[in-house]
Amino acid sequence: MNSKGFTILELLIAIAVIAILTSVSFYGYNAKREKLTLDSEVNNIIGEIEHAREMSIASQEYTREGADPVMPKGGYGAMIEINSPGTVSLIADFDNDGTVPGENTDVIKHLVLDSRVAIKGLVSDQGACDWIIVLYKFPFPNAQITDNTGATSSDAYMVVVLKNDPSKEKRIYFNSAGLIYVQ
Repeated sequence: MNSKGFTILELLIAIAVIAILTSVSFYGYNAKREKLTLDSEVNNIIGEIEHAREMSIASQEYTREGADPVMPKGGYGAMIEINSPGTVSLIADFDNDGTVPGENTDVIKHLVLDSRVAIKGLVSDQGACDWIIVLYKFPFPNAQITDNTGATSSDAYMVVVLKNDPSKEKRIYFNSAGLIYVQ
């Protein structure tokens, strides 16, 4: 018999093979996508904190609403709060207290994290804390790390996790030498 086409069985087998290959190729796609989201958000946080350090070292002036440009006495930094698990704030400290966010500390920018990512914990030399401020003062690249107890720490870290899988976490470490690294 001379056949010039495909039988229905051959077409069904071809479609089944394509479906199996497609499902195998997408296996683990969501896990990889979420890991990339976590890595991306960690890099964004580090970038914002390094931006604060650069602003301080460059002695960049900041203009408050209705005022002349001025260099913040306490420098620039980042405020990370556990009660606000989706944001990291870039700040300017005008009163040089470096310890408590207040009316003389302006929030320059909020970095809003992806909705799939959260800040799970903050730890300083004193232990777990509610918030951490990492400040850089002109002209030094060193950091002043303060927590909600008012104590200055030499080291601190934050834990960033995926909301739907808290076992997937990254730790961002800060130290008083101004170094930031991820583990």
